[in-house]
Amino acid sequence: MEIGNSENMLKLLKQNIGTTIHQQVSAGEVQKFFELMDSSTFRKGELLVEERKRTGQIYFVVHGACYTYFTDRYGARHAVQFSIEGNWTGDLYGFLSGGPTQFGVAALEPLTLLKLDKGNYEKACSIAVIEKFIRMLTQQSFIEVQNRLAKTISTDSETCYKEFARQNPGLVNRIPQYLIASYLGIKAPSLSRIRRHLSGN
Repeated sequence: MEIGNSENMLKLLKQNIGTTIHQQVSAGEVQKFFELMDSSTFRKGELLVEERKRTGQIYFVVHGACYTYFTDRYGARHAVQFSIEGNWTGDLYGFLSGGPTQFGVAALEPLTLLKLDKGNYEKACSIAVIEKFIRMLTQQSFIEVQNRLAKTISTDSETCYKEFARQNPGLVNRIPQYLIASYLGIKAPSLSRIRRHLSGN
């Protein structure tokens, strides 16, 4: 791994940890965590995680974009999460339980990642500030899923999209429209109409 790339990875990781736990974290603590991970790359369209398979890794996105999905009985993919620089991704259920995964993860762009395997995850939890970070990250993920489900059920499509665009301005032009529609639980033509309406066309 090149020095410059390592420095950028460390900076992004430190920022992610500090933002999540709302406190400063020392360079030494981040370095210990960083040394438990390996860098990894994926091509556009490549699978990081396969559905109903066992997985031993979770990933921190350094560069690029990917999405988490499940496949219905008709073979259609449904997006449940998008991850870009500074986000974590993977199938947490499969990773923590050791059972088959519930979701797949696919690259939307060429990806550079930091990969944490299960054995090193346990070692990371022995670092007090990292244990706190992992716990808060898991809680945050759970809360976000619940909020998203509640909004999808109770909020009209245009409001859902406006809220998505407001909270994720960096995603709107990077993620295919049909995947955003899938994530919001609406049809792609409906999303096209909403976008035209909001743009005044």
